[in-house]
Amino acid sequence: MEQKVYLHWTTFSEVNNDHFEIEKSSNGSDFITAGIVKGAGNSNVILMYNFTDESPYHGKNFYRLKQVDADGKFSYSNIIFIDNQQTITSSIYPNPADENISLKIMAADGGNGTISIVNVLGETLLSGELLLQPGENIFTISASALPSSFYFVNISYENKNEVHKLIRK
Repeated sequence: MEQKVYLHWTTFSEVNNDHFEIEKSSNGSDFITAGIVKGAGNSNVILMYNFTDESPYHGKNFYRLKQVDADGKFSYSNIIFIDNQQTITSSIYPNPADENISLKIMAADGGNGTISIVNVLGETLLSGELLLQPGENIFTISASALPSSFYFVNISYENKNEVHKLIRK
């Protein structure tokens, strides 16, 4: 199965933001530019961005964002780690969410998985089983019963676990 890495980030406001450079590394210290995503310039609303690394390294992948202002000043995000040997890659969208959440899971093999949505107090509010086919799987989950808040979405499959942060508008 062809491996890709899907990166997502959100800004809550932007001032003088020209673009983001997505940088990657196989060792966590020597970074190269994997791509560029245009920024909004100035904004005071929540904006969501994404980038797909079509050719990640096999094994360890480290990513960071270099946010570059129009005047050339820049800052770096924290570094995240992705193990490209995992058999599960998932994403949720839209985030922040309104009534429905879409869950996209890339699975190497078919099988059963689980999902749970947990509030900040650790209480499980929604949970269920996922029947996964090899390749891309997309599920739609109703979020209408969830009050506006911050949540964790836990996805488990083949002894792997991923946790996503979710904002419900």
